[in-house]
Amino acid sequence: RWMGVEVNRTGVMLVEETVLDVVARVHAVTFEAVDDRGAALAGAHVRVSVMESGVVAGAETDGSGRFTAMLPEDPVEVVCRFMGVDVYYATLTPGQSGSHTLECGVHYLTLTVKGADGLPVQGAAVEAVSVTGPVHAGGVTSGNGTVEMRLPAGRYTVRVRFTTTQQMTPVSEDHTRDVDLEGSSDVDVALKGYPVSFTATHMARGLGLNLLLVLVLLVAVWLVGRNLLQGKRPQKGDPDRDTEEGDPEDGPGDATS
Repeated sequence: RWMGVEVNRTGVMLVEETVLDVVARVHAVTFEAVDDRGAALAGAHVRVSVMESGVVAGAETDGSGRFTAMLPEDPVEVVCRFMGVDVYYATLTPGQSGSHTLECGVHYLTLTVKGADGLPVQGAAVEAVSVTGPVHAGGVTSGNGTVEMRLPAGRYTVRVRFTTTQQMTPVSEDHTRDVDLEGSSDVDVALKGYPVSFTATHMARGLGLNLLLVLVLLVAVWLVGRNLLQGKRPQKGDPDRDTEEGDPEDGPGDATS
């Protein structure tokens, strides 16, 4: 028996000591997990259950997306999980040694971020979160404005964030949209406030200059006011002050009659 299944039954009459070679109906079966482009799914978990006995064999695929198991000739149930999601299910009868390709429900979501001028935007943060499961992936747009994520089929909320400063004008963009991923898809996201328009740039510059002029004007008014106040204060030795107060040496009897 192998994995709970009888794999050989042979009747033997022993008349003397002998060595018997028993050939079991067990085969080395290789499973290769691939995505919808035929690329290997490394790190996917393949679980093989013998349907008669319920005995399970399983492991993660190697760097080539392969997993090999020794299986009886009985029907088996094969399940492949990727990023915590079942992406393949089938029942099959191995029959003999060989390989089986598991075409899994794993697709590519290519997201391109463009500015209001239609040109690609580099440095935007992108993340995709499954609406119904634990899947989460993300990245930063490259020079051509794209991020490519390999994800199980499903519904995702995609968020794009971009923050920068252009020509003295702060830019902050935050966009969210839902995507149903049933096959490899391309999605474009346009930033409405980037690059900064000519009008907005000049308004920002004008506002900055106006604030500077107001500051200069306030300083000038303060300086003028201070000088005026200092000018009204009588100073020692001021002729006007001496005339108003009189000569301190003149007594009351020196007045001309």
